[in-house]
Amino acid sequence: MEIKQEYNAKFIFLTLTTKNVYYEDLKQGIKEILTAFKKLLKSYRVANNKAILGILRSLEFTIQKSDKRYINLHIHCLIVVKTSYFNKSYNWYISQRE
Repeated sequence: MEIKQEYNAKFIFLTLTTKNVYYEDLKQGIKEILTAFKKLLKSYRVANNKAILGILRSLEFTIQKSDKRYINLHIHCLIVVKTSYFNKSYNWYISQRE
């Protein structure tokens, strides 16, 4: 709550996912999704975005009930941004397409 008040911050919830993997490939799948996430953080639009105050991420995987070997990997992110993030004149907003 203090962050929201001090910085007049907004919160964005983002989920990033991959194709399902088999249990045997879980270690490699985790490596790949975390590598892709690091690449996203280093991308110009994210790394140089002055409106982003911080990002909290959580890696999660769920096991499909019908086939216990099939796993869905995904990352949940809570992105803290200044309200100016949504101001089009700053060009800080990153669309889903980007």
